[in-house]
Amino acid sequence: GDDTKGWIVRAEIKGDGGFGPLERYLATKEATNVDAPVGLTLSDKGHLVVGQMGEITVPNDGLLTFYNAKTKKMLLNLETGLHDITALVYSPKGHLYALDFAWAKPEDAGLYRLDAEGAGKDQQIKPVKIVALKKPAAMAFGADGALYIAVFGETEGDAEDADKEKAATGQVIKLEPGL
Repeated sequence: GDDTKGWIVRAEIKGDGGFGPLERYLATKEATNVDAPVGLTLSDKGHLVVGQMGEITVPNDGLLTFYNAKTKKMLLNLETGLHDITALVYSPKGHLYALDFAWAKPEDAGLYRLDAEGAGKDQQIKPVKIVALKKPAAMAFGADGALYIAVFGETEGDAEDADKEKAATGQVIKLEPGL
């Protein structure tokens, strides 16, 4: 990637179901001064919602930024208190959830509900930890209403020599409907 810009790229969906060329769309680092747009979702209002991961060695620098998807104008930029946002998704009930990989502090990694507090310029995010996870990477709600989360889990680099055969414990975790 281009660390000086923090690009989000896009490709137009054509009428025949194909895709147009991949193009640079939005330079998020220029707008936020924080690296790595990783988690992306769309709000029910059609806003592009971006989780800026930031530097993996800097704790608690994750941002949540809302953009007008058509004009690319930043609408709101909030500190989250999270470390490294890897995924964002809205639940069927309308709650916004984030995965925090937490490179620098793995014990903080997990699934968080991002609750809005206040309004306008006084708005803040209160992250509420739902479940601890080992190296969470991606998530999506299924048609059944359950949340499916992909985690890397432990890897060979994490395991002691005696536990190498137990390493590489990546999996998909299912959280029952209701979030």
